[in-house]
Amino acid sequence: MIGRRYVSAIGFDDWVRRAQPGKKLCYFRGDIAQARAGRGQEARAVNELAKTVMAYTGEELPVISPCYHVRGFVKGPQMVRVHQVKDGSGWRQYIAIKR
Repeated sequence: MIGRRYVSAIGFDDWVRRAQPGKKLCYFRGDIAQARAGRGQEARAVNELAKTVMAYTGEELPVISPCYHVRGFVKGPQMVRVHQVKDGSGWRQYIAIKR
């Protein structure tokens, strides 16, 4: 995350495959909801990162049709656990822990 507030979706995917159980990764620093709501390349990258993280958590993700109806749910592989903490400067850090 040198020079940026987040890792790429590809970088997170690579980390999940290589990390040993118990390893931690700060995959985003700031307000992820606000960053996803914007327009532009950074918002798209953060949105892709968020979707990649959720795919690995084991949460039930909705399968949505082109007309925006929920058609069912898919459960991820439960390879990571995620949480957020506030650091001393008031920023939120989004942490992934490899299971």
